[in-house]
Amino acid sequence: MRRPSDTHLHHATMADPLIVKLVGDKVIIDGHLKISCRRTIRVPDNGQQSFLPPDLGSFPLKPVSVYHGNLASSIAAKGGVFLPMWRMSNSHSEGI
Repeated sequence: MRRPSDTHLHHATMADPLIVKLVGDKVIIDGHLKISCRRTIRVPDNGQQSFLPPDLGSFPLKPVSVYHGNLASSIAAKGGVFLPMWRMSNSHSEGI
């Protein structure tokens, strides 16, 4: 199977499946792309500078297969991972 290198890139096709792993609180795709979801703080939109931390750490990512009995059947049928969070929580995604 042909793989991209630093000097040669190609478009992935259906014949080139992605290797996706859940490692801790990150999804790692083909060993190169790392995606995590970070907890953020709601900052007042008052024009003043707020001295707050950039984030509060990562949200946990959980495998659907482990929690399928507690999730909606439509989510359980799709599989993958989910991000448990409260309605009032804030998040931003970070790719490396």
